[in-house]
Amino acid sequence: MRALLSLVLAATLALSVAACGRKGNPEAPEGSTYPRDYPYTPMSPRAETGRSK
Repeated sequence: MRALLSLVLAATLALSVAACGRKGNPEAPEGSTYPRDYPYTPMSPRAETGRSK
């Protein structure tokens, strides 16, 4: 009886997780700006070395 209950519980949990999700490519919401290209901003020489003068 205990083994049957464990099996039913495991099957129920597995099926409930398997039923969630979306089957297509994700779509960006209207008005979103992600992903976007940011402008290149070079680092100062002090920031690259990690030392301050």
